[in-house]
Amino acid sequence: NMWEALSRNSESPRNLMVHNIDEERMAAAIRVGDWKFVRGTTYDGEWDHWYGPSGRSGYDYSMDTVRSSNSARALAKIGHPLQQNSKLEELRNGATVNCAKPRNAEPCNLLQEVC
Repeated sequence: NMWEALSRNSESPRNLMVHNIDEERMAAAIRVGDWKFVRGTTYDGEWDHWYGPSGRSGYDYSMDTVRSSNSARALAKIGHPLQQNSKLEELRNGATVNCAKPRNAEPCNLLQEVC
């Protein structure tokens, strides 16, 4: 039950997430804590790396949509209404990861650097 962590902004009781199980390609990925385990390879290794830009460029981020969302209403109901638009944009920008490494760069340690 995640309600306690979500409603009270407390630590999640979970530390595990299944990313993918592809029985056709015999590939899978799971994350436990700070570690991600990837089994198998896809497309002769072509998909075994970071894919590039996030795809966010050119995306119209609508504050009206955010403010009218179920999440915004639920937060307001428990006494945590959304902050001003400028603060929301600041938080969103702070949570955005921009990677400068090329696609076939050497592997990295996510505990030490973003990508």
